[in-house]
Amino acid sequence: MDDVYIDMLEAAFPYISQNLKRPVASILKFQELQKVIHDYDTEEMISACSLDSSKINIEQMLIAMKARATPEIAKQIDTLLNTMKMLRIYQNYQDIMNSIPASTSSSTIPENKSENSSSSNDMLSTLLNDLIQKNNRGES
Repeated sequence: MDDVYIDMLEAAFPYISQNLKRPVASILKFQELQKVIHDYDTEEMISACSLDSSKINIEQMLIAMKARATPEIAKQIDTLLNTMKMLRIYQNYQDIMNSIPASTSSSTIPENKSENSSSSNDMLSTLLNDLIQKNNRGES
């Protein structure tokens, strides 16, 4: 069916008798599905449907889905988003810890709790100084 006839049929739909509405609605939906299949049967569209995470911003997708979700599902999406944020923070922490020179982080092995606490404080100080320096340089 041509688009003109489909448009005309859609315009006439409210005036069709009740016993014909179901078959006409089925025809219209079928035509719509055929049009979608035909219009989007391209290599670009097929590749756009792939789940390659390097091309998709998962967080933005989840935020968009959350806007249309039920309150219960929205809470689950929030939990997932918070978990993703925590993983990113942990990864940043690991990156920073790996960038600290080995002599600073493992110069001595503490023998008791007070030395362990002192070593942790030294590590935190180094970490904070590194973050401050990166912030002053405008790095993220």
